[in-house]
Amino acid sequence: QVERVEGALQRPFDTFNLSAMRALLSRMGRDDAAYEVARLLVAFDAAQPEDREAVDAWLPRLQRWPVRPVGDQERTNARVAGEPLGFITILASLTRALPVVFGPAAPSAELAPPALMARVQQVATALGYAVPAILLDERTLDRAAPSPRGIVLSARLLEIDADEQAFWIATHLEMHARGASALAGWHPVELRHLLVALATVGGYSVRGIDVDEPTLVATAAELAGAVAACTHPELPDALDQLRDLLANTKLSVTRASVMASAARMALLCCGGVLPAINGIHRLEHAPVERTLQLADLVRWTVSEPYAVQRRAVGLAPAR
Repeated sequence: QVERVEGALQRPFDTFNLSAMRALLSRMGRDDAAYEVARLLVAFDAAQPEDREAVDAWLPRLQRWPVRPVGDQERTNARVAGEPLGFITILASLTRALPVVFGPAAPSAELAPPALMARVQQVATALGYAVPAILLDERTLDRAAPSPRGIVLSARLLEIDADEQAFWIATHLEMHARGASALAGWHPVELRHLLVALATVGGYSVRGIDVDEPTLVATAAELAGAVAACTHPELPDALDQLRDLLANTKLSVTRASVMASAARMALLCCGGVLPAINGIHRLEHAPVERTLQLADLVRWTVSEPYAVQRRAVGLAPAR
């Protein structure tokens, strides 16, 4: 039976498959996972009467918000397999050491209104984080940036409903907490250019990369002053490690995996899978990334680790 479930997950958007999976999970006694599959069918507008009955039967037993803050173990268990943890650690060190490079001021950004800040506080509390200042500007929902004043998010948050807001706020709080906001704030091509230029400041080479390319040389010259003025103790080691890892790091893959891990955590704060799916569907500008995120979210939603995670924070009754 487990093999049949795993086989079905290779085709996460096949609604016939999902209907069969819901019935199978119910027979296995995994009512919590069966409920999530039923929610997926509702989200895909493919629910049968029995699917809606499953949702109606399970819904009253669920908590709307985590009873206990998310712990480090739940967070670790939700990470996508194969995340380049070493590179993410380096990026976090660079972001802390050079905020002027990775978190430039956003002069057009404005402080979020009180209603949105109340939602931020609710999400931050559920995730166990301090509440940061939130600024808004004209960027897409999947983009965010660290700022000396807080975190810069999309003003489009004001146009979507509260549960979708919670999904995107939680996603970016997770990215920010890991020091990975640069992955959400820069296009992978632009970020790679910035990192290669940063690694070559001082005349260093990077294995497998043409460091004499004119635009790289120009960008490195622009960054030289910030590097020379930086006294942060993490910077020298971070730059050394960056030169070793950069050639073999695919930033588009890294960005997708880190955002997927953050989205898995955001599921705990947005009322379930439907707002998360609706939120990701708004990424019209990135159809490939949107499809990959949706596929990962569907697989995660019906997995046993997600069910364990929900029970750990009090979102589902213990079995």
